[in-house]
Amino acid sequence: MLNPKITDDGYIEGIVYDKYDYKHLYKEYYNNYPATIYNNGAWGLQQSKHLEDYYYFVPIRFKY
Repeated sequence: MLNPKITDDGYIEGIVYDKYDYKHLYKEYYNNYPATIYNNGAWGLQQSKHLEDYYYFVPIRFKY
């Protein structure tokens, strides 16, 4: 979480950060074979710099 803080009225606020990227999957460990093929194709594109990682930020606010 980026910039976490607790407000005066008891809320926790911040920004959740993550990077969406592909990891190589081995088909013998995963039952959903077609999804493994697509994932590994995207992994190959990522490795060859034809597909960039996707970064996202999600603001959150909840009562503690």
